[in-house]
Amino acid sequence: NFWDNYNFSVNKLDKTYNITHYNHFYSENYNFADLTHLDYEGRQNYSSNFTKFLNETGHL
Repeated sequence: NFWDNYNFSVNKLDKTYNITHYNHFYSENYNFADLTHLDYEGRQNYSSNFTKFLNETGHL
């Protein structure tokens, strides 16, 4: 389903780019472990911020 795919993608990016070291660039409060605890809107915001961060840093 969507979230399985989303979480798989995030985990893959985390392993590939070690993104957790850059958490402070796009969110002070979220980390990958928090994703499963966020409500839908929180995940939407996280996802868009994460994508923006990856674009700005040239990962995507």
